[in-house]
Amino acid sequence: MTDKKLMEKMRKDAEKFRTLCRQRQYVGAINLYHKVYAVAHYTELPQENLEELFGNYYKEDEDTIIVEGLFRKDMIIYVSDMAMKQEIEENRRGNPTQIHDFKHYLPQSTLKKPAY
Repeated sequence: MTDKKLMEKMRKDAEKFRTLCRQRQYVGAINLYHKVYAVAHYTELPQENLEELFGNYYKEDEDTIIVEGLFRKDMIIYVSDMAMKQEIEENRRGNPTQIHDFKHYLPQSTLKKPAY
């Protein structure tokens, strides 16, 4: 896949991220962000493409210049926080959004019934 096609897909994923945020599907949104971030760095996209996606901060003299990306840093922080809260709440209800197979992810000692 060429860089142009990859960037088109990532721009669509950025729009999908915003849609998931509007729908309050924070866990899906943050997972999508991490997928895009990992692929962008794994494929070694050029710096200008990374800046378009994730933004950047420049220090010139005493001024800080902020370049906002398609995935805004403040939004990522907010969505991460909300995803964690959503995950905790769903786990409390017995409906995990991330882990579907407890036996695979948890040590066997946590699955045993208490002795008392």
